[in-house]
Amino acid sequence: MKQVVIMCGGIGSRLKKKYPKVLLKINKKTILEHQLDLCKQYGFQEFLLLTGYKSGMIKKFIKKKNILDKIKIIKDKKKLGTGGALLSAFKHLDKEFLLIYGDIFTNMNLKKMYTFFKKKKTESCLVINRNNNYQDSNLLSISKDRKINKFYFYPHAKIPKNSYSNEAIFMFKKNFFKNLNIIKLIKKPDLVKDVLPAIKLQKKIYAFKTNELIIDCGTSDRLQSARLKL
Repeated sequence: MKQVVIMCGGIGSRLKKKYPKVLLKINKKTILEHQLDLCKQYGFQEFLLLTGYKSGMIKKFIKKKNILDKIKIIKDKKKLGTGGALLSAFKHLDKEFLLIYGDIFTNMNLKKMYTFFKKKKTESCLVINRNNNYQDSNLLSISKDRKINKFYFYPHAKIPKNSYSNEAIFMFKKNFFKNLNIIKLIKKPDLVKDVLPAIKLQKKIYAFKTNELIIDCGTSDRLQSARLKL
């Protein structure tokens, strides 16, 4: 696995920022730089950035940092949703790839995740964790062999028992997304809320469980928490 797909279309409205969340800084480096450095550490060589909101700022930043090598930027012409953005970039996807949302700060061991991915002989797996952000996180339950049983989408009236948080880090095989005619009927399909549940009816999705550092920097409190971890 050599390709990383980064979802860079997030606006950051909760943070009241007028630039993409992927450009938020955590101790002098943007989240994007932290993600690129981590992935390069584990041998990833090709990067596909799916952008939307103020895409030009991301492109300008990459040029300024002189990190354009092996980075491809695709801009949505209109709002497509995370699922729509990924499917519209289908022809640019490798046979297998890592996908991470642009507001995720982590130092997790990607080699361990890939080992799990290969061991399960699956076309898809996502990272799960126990965290304190259950109210605004998508949750799921798993079987003993780590297969996903059910998704629970926020907001939650109550927290389902024995549930885990989806940490917005995935590994996929391209074939996982073939023959998704049902998704074409959904306007702005969300990857987790629309695409994965639709495919789950036909294929197994596994969960890689970890207690490593993973922070969704979508709020000021979580962003500050990430800054204190370095």
